[in-house]
Amino acid sequence: MNITGHVQSGSVQKRAPAGRSAAGFSLVELLITLVLLGIVLAIAVPSYRGWVDNSNLKGAGRMISSDFYDTRARAMAENRAYTITYSPDPANTYRIQAAAANNLAAVDETKTFGEYGTVRMTGVNGGSAAVTVTIQSRGSAAPNATVGLTNVRNSTGTVTVLMTGRAHVTYSMQ
Repeated sequence: MNITGHVQSGSVQKRAPAGRSAAGFSLVELLITLVLLGIVLAIAVPSYRGWVDNSNLKGAGRMISSDFYDTRARAMAENRAYTITYSPDPANTYRIQAAAANNLAAVDETKTFGEYGTVRMTGVNGGSAAVTVTIQSRGSAAPNATVGLTNVRNSTGTVTVLMTGRAHVTYSMQ
């Protein structure tokens, strides 16, 4: 007879003390954990996707504003005029150009929104035609321009370029 009162033949088996079970997880515990994890993911993934879409929209707005300020600084430093042509859908690009002047080579750069996923340029100055903004060597810009941006969530961004050489970005998030 062993300590627990059971008769055994041959070898002695050890049993877990009363009130304690063997280490590990039962199948039921594992399934409950997986169901709870699935519920949390079902709630979190759409929220995360929306956050990514809106972050891409903000990034595209900052890119347009930053490129405008960079081009303005280049125009002033190089003492020559630059142009930025905003082309909404279907091109969804903008082009930065400067003619060769003051022993400097011509500049011709095209920017896209490829890294910003589903962000689209919806219009410039309320229309769908391309608009060219000229930045003078003293830093002023003409004409005023408003560039609209949108994403798949119908969130919008507006970049306003003023003749004083300033750019202002606003957002309406969904």
